[in-house]
Amino acid sequence: MFSIPQIKDLLELLDLLGHDHSLTKQIASRLGAYSRLGGDQLAALVEQGVIDAPPEHINAASIDVRLGREFLFESNARPGTVDLSTKAEPAFERVTAGVGEPVYVQPGEFFLGHLVEQLALPDDVSCLFLLRSSCARAGLAHSQAGFGDAGFHGQLTLELKNILQHLRLALRPGMRIGQIVFLRHADAGERSYRLKGRYGGQTGVQPSKGVA
Repeated sequence: MFSIPQIKDLLELLDLLGHDHSLTKQIASRLGAYSRLGGDQLAALVEQGVIDAPPEHINAASIDVRLGREFLFESNARPGTVDLSTKAEPAFERVTAGVGEPVYVQPGEFFLGHLVEQLALPDDVSCLFLLRSSCARAGLAHSQAGFGDAGFHGQLTLELKNILQHLRLALRPGMRIGQIVFLRHADAGERSYRLKGRYGGQTGVQPSKGVA
């Protein structure tokens, strides 16, 4: 089984090579049981309510997704240590952007955001969030934790950071911040996220529940 960054890298390489390249079949075979959905298959997911995205956001092999209005910004009000082996979480300040109003992210600042789109993944489909390259080139970074396991229902939370050293970023709710890639695989059965996941049904931005 591949890790999330490995799947992301392989999918991006497939896009660069194209369907006719000699390496494409080799890479596709390495992905094993995963089948990347595209075109009419993505349109069918929208029609079925797997994702509530507008039809015009459907691409050849992904669906564009938008940034929501709620944010959690790291706060220095409670300095100390966050123990990842417990259910401790960093101190955050919650910010809700007004309609049409930007949110400003200072250089080096870490924050959480969320997607507008609601997901209702069946037990044989998982998904992966990928940041738009235009956002990445402007200095916005994503922590590659945007994997939606089969059976997940709700809105994905995004782990983001302004990696610029001197300039702040202005983010506007509703902007297209990335794409979601959908992968079909064997039915998850009793391992479905809807049965054992901790973030199922979440709406808006949600902090960590720890790794314990």
